[in-house]
Amino acid sequence: NNQSHRTATGSCVASRDGKRALSANRHAHMVWTNSVSSGRELRSDPGTVPQNVSDGTLPPGWEVQFDEESQKTYFFSPVSGEITWDPPTCDPMDAAIAELGSLRVHCKTLRKIHPPGDSRRCEVRDGTKRKVEQELGLTFGQSAQNARALPPFSKNASLFKDRGDVMCGRGTAEAGGTHLLGRFDVLAVGALADFDSAWKYIKADGNKRPFWVLHAAALNIGESEAASDFQDYSSHAGLDVVGYVEDMGHIFENILTASVHLAGTDIVMFPFGMGAFLRNLWKLDSQFSRDHRHGKQLIDLRWALAARFMEALCKTASTSKVGTVHFCLFTSGKGDETDANTFAFLSAVLNAVKSRQLNSRAVNILMNADALGIAQNLADEGKVVMLVNGANRGLVGNHWFTDGARMAIDENLHRRSWRMAATAYMLNGGAQVVARQPNDLAAAVEWIGGTVVPIPKSDDGEERKRKVIEKFKAWDTDNDGRISRKEMSNVLSKLGFEAGDVDMCIAAADLNNDGFVSYVEFVGWLYSAERPNAVFLNVTDS
Repeated sequence: NNQSHRTATGSCVASRDGKRALSANRHAHMVWTNSVSSGRELRSDPGTVPQNVSDGTLPPGWEVQFDEESQKTYFFSPVSGEITWDPPTCDPMDAAIAELGSLRVHCKTLRKIHPPGDSRRCEVRDGTKRKVEQELGLTFGQSAQNARALPPFSKNASLFKDRGDVMCGRGTAEAGGTHLLGRFDVLAVGALADFDSAWKYIKADGNKRPFWVLHAAALNIGESEAASDFQDYSSHAGLDVVGYVEDMGHIFENILTASVHLAGTDIVMFPFGMGAFLRNLWKLDSQFSRDHRHGKQLIDLRWALAARFMEALCKTASTSKVGTVHFCLFTSGKGDETDANTFAFLSAVLNAVKSRQLNSRAVNILMNADALGIAQNLADEGKVVMLVNGANRGLVGNHWFTDGARMAIDENLHRRSWRMAATAYMLNGGAQVVARQPNDLAAAVEWIGGTVVPIPKSDDGEERKRKVIEKFKAWDTDNDGRISRKEMSNVLSKLGFEAGDVDMCIAAADLNNDGFVSYVEFVGWLYSAERPNAVFLNVTDS
């Protein structure tokens, strides 16, 4: 039980023997300090740049760094967070996929998608606008009240309402004002794919079957310096990691609740909420900048989100029939945001399968896959498919009909599906963002013949946050607002940790090396890749 909550994906710097130390990869993950050379996790001695690096053959997902104190070169992966003196021999992504395959998780790499140029995108978008006009019998831009017909599948629309009464974040979770969709709501609509991944028209042959699109809004804590949800999930100390991760977990659980209610057999999804909504978080909280510990805080946050989704999936699967989850993931080979998001999900799946919380046949890893195309193919096979979409709270489909958001998933799904776009038009009331009342979306769903389904109240997230605070206070036996080395050692020893593992935990948690663990450091460690599973369970389940 003292094994790390994140299972290592296999070392790219040394052979694996099947055994796991406390750290996810003990020889490769360093305990971060102000100087690289003072970290106790670096293997062997620093040396000169090896031949495979100097001749430009460093594997994808790795960077060469220079340690000022030791005046030596070391290697860092912005994808996995690994750091080592030894030259890496493989891409962390390849190691993860290989280990998943060894566990009989279905992994398939498809031919990379090359999106069309702007002219084709505009052509398809304008064509979709004309089809929406034809479907609804109105002029684009008019009020939806002017529609003379309803789009196909409109009567299947379902709004799963969650008031968010016990959310961890502040602010208002319900719809209203600028928001059409509530923070924790899930909107399900029927759709067909009209254009493939190359944006070529898919000829209708009578065999194309509809699938569900589950619109849910991820928490926006970092799209820009004006990120809409950051204020509700932050304090003077920065991001409230517990509140943010747990409320994102609540959204995950609501998505799964909707899928179960609709008798879904297959869920198609991507790294939900981990792209643009985290991209500029560092501008609002400098702890998540690349300059702070090589960006390890953001790597850990991505991992925490992916792990929280797997926790929600395992929890739902233990009581209901969820079906197969198809993860549509991408790699760039550049060690960038795309690669880091994909690696986080691969690691989370790997951990869930290795710990036997999840059956290996319950997931399907599809690299370079087009989610819309996968959903349509599965539906044509007779499956009840749920395609998860990261929705905009102000306008379903956002401004898909304009020139902006060229690469955005939400907008491009609507541009490539007439019925999805037409249904969105009806639910939005038109093509403009207007002031909303809390029940506007529910009324629109019922107006087009759909149903509203209340989601039962759950206080899991708020309860977990309460437990984390209480456990921190319990560990802080002298009540000075911080956990000393002795206090932490006493707790970990009672949990069965050996002296060496206790030292590693303390070093990982004490980021500023002052000999104490503050509440912020405690939470950061608890939701990081270095957290031991036994500690997390002790804190959150006791």
